[in-house]
Amino acid sequence: MAGLIEADEGIAIDFAPEASATGFDTNDLGVPLNSATEDAWAGLRAALLEAAGECVSARSMTDLEPGADLRQLDAVLGVGLGATPATGDSSGLPGNGCVMLYVPEPVAAATAVSYAATAHGVAALDSPEANVQVVPTGPIDLLAHRFRARPAPGGVSIGHGSVGTGTLGCLCTGRSHPRYGRTLVLSNNHVLADVNRGRQGDPVYQPGPFDGGTPQANVLGRLERFATIQFPGPNYVDCATAMVNPSDVRPELVRLVQGAPQYFPITPAAVPARIGMTVGKSGRTTQLTAGRVNAVGVTHFVNMGRGQTALFDNQIEIQGLTGNFCRGVDSTIRPDGLHIYPVC
Repeated sequence: MAGLIEADEGIAIDFAPEASATGFDTNDLGVPLNSATEDAWAGLRAALLEAAGECVSARSMTDLEPGADLRQLDAVLGVGLGATPATGDSSGLPGNGCVMLYVPEPVAAATAVSYAATAHGVAALDSPEANVQVVPTGPIDLLAHRFRARPAPGGVSIGHGSVGTGTLGCLCTGRSHPRYGRTLVLSNNHVLADVNRGRQGDPVYQPGPFDGGTPQANVLGRLERFATIQFPGPNYVDCATAMVNPSDVRPELVRLVQGAPQYFPITPAAVPARIGMTVGKSGRTTQLTAGRVNAVGVTHFVNMGRGQTALFDNQIEIQGLTGNFCRGVDSTIRPDGLHIYPVC
């Protein structure tokens, strides 16, 4: 998430039940992007948004067998803007802008591009000037710091009573009545509100129920508000807040060093994601990890569980610098460890 905190204060936050789209300017990409590549990205993004509007079936997106033929799908899984490696550069820094074409199974690049261009009517994908990279993701599904902590820092296990467990993101402060000045914890809708099923005032446990949280001893706060996830979408955030007692939380994030918790602050300054930017996170399962922004402007289908698939638009793809950036219960995960996160 883009909301960051420092040691002595939380971020200010407010959001409507249905979050609105935020603009994305390809001029801010940070790498050279030719018009054919930009047209290919824009065309396929528009096709995915249209597919969401036509209620693409969850089965076609999530119940894929190993080796499934790409041509049997109603649509590719996602599209984003990334960059090829710089020529002759082994640092992993970006070169030229490219379309990231996300597909459910490994397939020849030419086959995936030809299929996407034909099935979605995106002629620009077939242009020799369009720079396209094909990334097999498999379906994206939702699903350590498992200890009880009071005061609770960012990065520890937390969850709604109907959810196994997720991760506490950070602290924030309400900025409108009746939440003005109140201390809140920020996490995902699917963690704190059970994908729209939660009700205001529902208990939120730390640690989450899967990690042993109980109504008798581990209620950290109460569900306060969430951005409703629309099916099939498009969606722009997956976030929710819980109201807590200020004495029960702390603004720092946590990591374990030789089994002992250490707490660290981060800056409250929010900056736009750029390709090649180094980022970090503290999560319930993999703790403190570093990654690199691999693509922005990502539009992607996500399996939200219970047979429901939602399209998320204007997202960021992050790839771990060494191993996985995240794993299950850190939040959204795909089989090979590459992750898509909503922009909050």
